[in-house]
Amino acid sequence: MKILVADPAPSSLSDLSAVLTAKGHDVRLASRSHQAEQKLSTFHPDVTILNPAVGDMDAKALINRFKEQVPEADIILYVDVRTPWSAVEAVRSTVAAIVKKEFSLHHLGAALADIDNRRKAPTTMNRRDGNQIGRAHV
Repeated sequence: MKILVADPAPSSLSDLSAVLTAKGHDVRLASRSHQAEQKLSTFHPDVTILNPAVGDMDAKALINRFKEQVPEADIILYVDVRTPWSAVEAVRSTVAAIVKKEFSLHHLGAALADIDNRRKAPTTMNRRDGNQIGRAHV
């Protein structure tokens, strides 16, 4: 999977990059929101692991900007324990998963596996005329 990691902490970027690259993912890193937005336009990730502290705006606005650029990308919100839970709850429905920064690799791996399985599973919807609409595989 192509993964963009956006986090202001250099240690988080290097740790996540090492782990995700070792798992075979194509990883790009950004320490500020403007860097992440530039990479979104050329890299087109399948998943963005986003720490909202990377931006100069609230998490909801940041997620909306990322979704505008790459609507098909899933977002894993990667939050610090000091992040107010009310801010996390406000965006819960717009992200694929929420992972606390003091996480186990199992939690991150499980979130990525869920996203990968969802992307591979064909989904269909019935239109009013009875015909089905399938989701294109990304």
